[in-house]
Amino acid sequence: PADDGWIVGPNRGPVLVIETTTTVIPQALDDLGVSYDLFSGADFSGVDLSGYDHVFLAMDGGLVEAPSIANAATWTSSGGRFHIYGGTCSQPYAQALNDYFLLNDVNDYCWTDSTTPHSTVVAGGHYLAAGLPSVFNFVDTSAAYYATRSTDGTATVAARNGDGYDQLLSKPIGGGRF
Repeated sequence: PADDGWIVGPNRGPVLVIETTTTVIPQALDDLGVSYDLFSGADFSGVDLSGYDHVFLAMDGGLVEAPSIANAATWTSSGGRFHIYGGTCSQPYAQALNDYFLLNDVNDYCWTDSTTPHSTVVAGGHYLAAGLPSVFNFVDTSAAYYATRSTDGTATVAARNGDGYDQLLSKPIGGGRF
């Protein structure tokens, strides 16, 4: 469902996927029939994002630091839609995320396996919860690992993990959306 420009589909604007490591995001977009450009690497501080409507940061580790996050924040505040899937156990990343997008625990930012249930929808009407069961566990328990622990009361939360941390959330950033 469309909400605040969220919908990504075959007839939507340009999409960029930034992968710090190999992830499933390109395959998911392929399955949905969404075309995209791909940038591989953790330093995207110099990448021109202006031609894109959506940027996906797909991470299973990687050393993303403040200049790259600042680049994404500047673009997002001008109307872009910035999506982060996955994470990394890196203090510079946790701090940059805290400074530019989402308040989080910058002292506790390494991988932890969520207890069960792995996900509980807390706002069924939120667009990020569309089509999700109210409670579920991942078939591949590796998907239950998380690093970012949001402390941001301004984010709208759709689902939380088994440890009570926000798992699916959204937040306006200037004229754009995180």
